[in-house]
Amino acid sequence: MAIPDYPNNPAVDDEFTVGLVTFIWDGEKWRRKPLPSLAPDASNIQYDNTNTGMVAGNVQDAVDELYAGLTLDTTTSLINYNKTATVGTVATTRGFTTEGDGSGAQWKRVSGSGASSQSPSDTGNAYIYDALGNRWDIVPDHGSVNVDQLGALGDCTGVGVGTDDTAAYQSLLNWAGGGDYRKVSNSHNKRYRITAQIDANYSSGRRGMEIDFAGPVTPDATAFWAFRFTGYRDSKFRMYVLEGGVDADYSQENPVGGSLAFDFIACRRCKIDIDAESYLGRVTQTRSSNTPFKLSFLDFYLNCGDITTSPGSQPCGQAGFFRGTSAFGGFRYINCAWNKYMPVFDSIVDCVVEHAEFGPSPAILSSWEWRGCGSLWLGEMLYGDETGTQTGMLFTTNAGGTGCRRVEIQNFFSVFCDTAIKYENSEAGDYALKITNLQTRDSTTAGLVLNNVKGADVQVKSQADASAIIMQSGCRDIKADVYGDLNLKESVIVEAGVSDVVLTGTSRDASQELAS
Repeated sequence: MAIPDYPNNPAVDDEFTVGLVTFIWDGEKWRRKPLPSLAPDASNIQYDNTNTGMVAGNVQDAVDELYAGLTLDTTTSLINYNKTATVGTVATTRGFTTEGDGSGAQWKRVSGSGASSQSPSDTGNAYIYDALGNRWDIVPDHGSVNVDQLGALGDCTGVGVGTDDTAAYQSLLNWAGGGDYRKVSNSHNKRYRITAQIDANYSSGRRGMEIDFAGPVTPDATAFWAFRFTGYRDSKFRMYVLEGGVDADYSQENPVGGSLAFDFIACRRCKIDIDAESYLGRVTQTRSSNTPFKLSFLDFYLNCGDITTSPGSQPCGQAGFFRGTSAFGGFRYINCAWNKYMPVFDSIVDCVVEHAEFGPSPAILSSWEWRGCGSLWLGEMLYGDETGTQTGMLFTTNAGGTGCRRVEIQNFFSVFCDTAIKYENSEAGDYALKITNLQTRDSTTAGLVLNNVKGADVQVKSQADASAIIMQSGCRDIKADVYGDLNLKESVIVEAGVSDVVLTGTSRDASQELAS
């Protein structure tokens, strides 16, 4: 119950009025002054909630509504409220459209007016106008607002099925952009339909935001990006997309007719946690920009891989396309197994991937690509193709011709692919590659292929691959420690145009240990 703003240092018999209720100072405390035409204790007065008059009964309801606030069944009732309420009045609702629907909120009457009976979806923010055009702002619960409190129903049961909750999400994120350190959420036990783009563009920058959308969203199966976040700093995101999206060529940065769930632009020092299931489009994308912040991440968790054996389950289109500059940051975990397209990292410098599990859907051919990236540290990489046709990870040039450089891989495990790792056209004048432990099995071409690579120190443990390692023209300054077992061809192939190679290790039961 709201407390009136009593005057300071009152004198005896000073009066203070709020609405129709007057208080008088008796020298020790404020007491309610009896209404003029009624008995002194006013015990036979109550407030009639259907009009502004007094009827017989108890005055407490009148006092509660007049100076403490309103209690209404739903926010919809407040939107249609047609009584005068003083600025500062707080209304409590027990639901949005239905009492007890879990989306109740508190709303505070503030100065300002607008069109009558406007919902948050109408105003585009976390405020409403009642039937008299009075404005009511939502009162955050411990600094947080839930999208249900702004009218989202979360009744989606499949792609294109259910109430469109797009406007409620846009209103929620518009409210979040009004200040730093704001928190927004959805209900984790609901599923929300999205039909259009939702843009949270804070071009001036926002700090300390918390976006907790762990309840799944389902975009319609059309070509659009669902959520775009621009200008966040030191913020946390938790997102989940379930189904929706469309097929496209996601090896391209801007695929024609493609769809995208979560787009991040100029976000700095953020923590991002994304889950995706059966989404046919690109799950996430980062875009390099220095306005208002330089793009970087403290912690990125991306889980969108699943074997598609359960009824109705489909592979995701692509985990992500990541473009950035220096000081990009770290990925704690990436699971993109059984995606149609593997991730692409373009022109990123200073990046850590601690753990990744990946392997494409057999229907589409695609490698995890690093294009013109540098200063990379990859911890534990687990790759499986099961078709013998794919290259697991490809290090190559970007569109500007810049090659990869300063790449360190701790542990890479690969099975049933064409080539586990291929590294081509490293950047001139920079050290290319260090692999502490590459273990491959049943590769139809080789565990490792180096093409025009300058400066590498690798350890390869190869079993039943066609070859353990192939060095092609332009390679030089290569140190390779090779353990070949049951290689179908030569364990090591050194082609013409290769120089300054140091080989150590053993080969057992290969058709030939070395070809040159």
